[in-house]
Amino acid sequence: DTRDVGQAGNITIEVSGLTELIGTSPPVTASGGVFPSSIVASSSGTGNAGELDVETRNLTVIDGARLDARTVGNGNAGRLDLSVLEDIFISGNTPSGASASGIYYDTSGAGDAGDLEVSASNITLLNSGRISASTSGTGRGGIIDVEADNQLLVSGTSASGRRSGLYFDSSSSGDAQGISVSAFRLDLENGGQLTVDGTGTGSPGDIVVNSNVVTLANGS
Repeated sequence: DTRDVGQAGNITIEVSGLTELIGTSPPVTASGGVFPSSIVASSSGTGNAGELDVETRNLTVIDGARLDARTVGNGNAGRLDLSVLEDIFISGNTPSGASASGIYYDTSGAGDAGDLEVSASNITLLNSGRISASTSGTGRGGIIDVEADNQLLVSGTSASGRRSGLYFDSSSSGDAQGISVSAFRLDLENGGQLTVDGTGTGSPGDIVVNSNVVTLANGS
């Protein structure tokens, strides 16, 4: 993390087996705020964020936990590279339902976002689980690049109505590059979404899908 002019360091994680991020702290504020279990690389000053690289055989992110790379100042966000040999499983949200389990890559200041690259054999997003990037400032949004050698499955909603999905949102003047998906099969079920959204003057970018089989079912 960097909060001034200095550049943040890098985080490199190499795990030969299973990496798990699970749950949140007990409520720490009167309003019920919690700290999610997380791996975070961030910049909130003029210094640039570092790179977050994770290599593991399997990755599980559930019950509100998150991988998070973000910039909220003038510094540029780093690169988040998640390379999983077998399966990524993301599901659930915090106890209040305010935040979903997921991989987040956001910029809310003048700094530019970088690239979010996710690769695995199978990627499963369930019950509001998400891979998400957004830009809400003047900085340029990055790109979400997701590769699944076998299946990318996006399915289900939380009790509060939050939908599972891959999301890119631009709500200010910063332009984004969008979402690129490459998978042998892409299955969107039970309200699952693959969405770019522009509510400001900036472009949210494009959706590019390269897949042998694409299935849309039950309101997806």
